[in-house]
Amino acid sequence: MELDPRPVQYKGLQWLLIFATLTPLANIVLYEWSKPLLNQLPYLASALLALTLWGLNRWSHQRKRFRLALPIDVQGLLLGLALSTVVAIRLSGADGEPAMPIFSAYIMFVFASVLGLHSADRALLLCIIPPTLVLLWPSGVLWWQELAVLAIALYLGLAARRQINLWMRMSQAQLRQNKRLLEKFRTLSNQDALTGLANRRYFDLRLEQSVNEAKRSKNALSLILLDVDYFKRYNDHFGHQAGDECLRIVAQIMRRSSRRQSDTLARLGGEEFVLLLPNTDKRGAQRLAEEIQSRLKDANLDHPESGIATRVTLSQGIAQWHPGLSGSALLHQADKAMYEAKLSGRNTINAA
Repeated sequence: MELDPRPVQYKGLQWLLIFATLTPLANIVLYEWSKPLLNQLPYLASALLALTLWGLNRWSHQRKRFRLALPIDVQGLLLGLALSTVVAIRLSGADGEPAMPIFSAYIMFVFASVLGLHSADRALLLCIIPPTLVLLWPSGVLWWQELAVLAIALYLGLAARRQINLWMRMSQAQLRQNKRLLEKFRTLSNQDALTGLANRRYFDLRLEQSVNEAKRSKNALSLILLDVDYFKRYNDHFGHQAGDECLRIVAQIMRRSSRRQSDTLARLGGEEFVLLLPNTDKRGAQRLAEEIQSRLKDANLDHPESGIATRVTLSQGIAQWHPGLSGSALLHQADKAMYEAKLSGRNTINAA
């Protein structure tokens, strides 16, 4: 399970656009306030561009979550060009004007770019390269100042990059662990602890789903209800541990007999089991019930207290769904068929 980069891209880019809006406005307030409006236009245009992109992203996000108005590569390039214009204006200013504040702003811009666009490498490069080229262009600024600023920017960018990548890896690892724990919890909550089959809760859910699917598709749906004959006598004679092992063997026989992924095998409670068989009619269910009966006979589990045989046997009831029949009514029909199988001498299969 991979971490979705869109929320990080969207939120980081929006913060970057806010920063890109405030930076040129701060330059106007600090350095250009007393100058003609013509001198302030490049700063105002840069701020307006960033603010417009921010608003368009908000509008797109409201229509579809974490959607951007323009590709992040395009927005990164536009921001880079806007900042390079501002940097060029500051570096080409009249003598005596301070040049270092724009370098400080550039450092912060690089840092914000890494934070905002870290999951889109091409957008990050398109954003950073234009102002970097302007800084490297020969100007009145001392070369060591340029070198120092670029070194600091590179250090901040790489450090932030490492931290973000570490956070991303830890987040992805945590998501994978949470997913495994959630799947394990779901499995345990839907599984019978003794036999490993589905429990009553999961069976009830699957029964309703299968009935609804049969209503839509008009396909057959059958159900087999199984009960171990004279199981209480078996427990009394051999003990509860042997009784538990007997139920596990019956569950294994059911698994070997039913090989389709769509079938639901469950333990309803005690010595009672059920098979839910989508796309299976009554005759198919009858064949499967006979196979289970044959495999159990081959297992030859001793049951001297049975009264009907010297081994463990099953009484099975079969019911087939038809239009107008609910899930609970289908289970009731199978239960009634199984009860009739018990009345007829047990170790038999009866279809409703």
